[in-house]
Amino acid sequence: MELLRDMMREVSLEVTKESETRMMAYIESHVEKKIDTLADSLLSTNERIDLLTERMDDMNETVLANTMCIVKDARDKGQAKAQ
Repeated sequence: MELLRDMMREVSLEVTKESETRMMAYIESHVEKKIDTLADSLLSTNERIDLLTERMDDMNETVLANTMCIVKDARDKGQAKAQ
């Protein structure tokens, strides 16, 4: 009886090891690739956001400069009419 229990434990351990090996192989071949793809996509998205932020900053500077020119021109025209 004890021998049978030992054999059952041994078989159970072997099956568990095989299952773990298969699970690790699946994780390495599928899950890790998906994680890498996701990480690459996230990096690309962050780079794109940085580029768009820089462009927005440039556009804001241009708008501010144009607004200042418009205000200056309006002020100069107002002063010229007053004289």
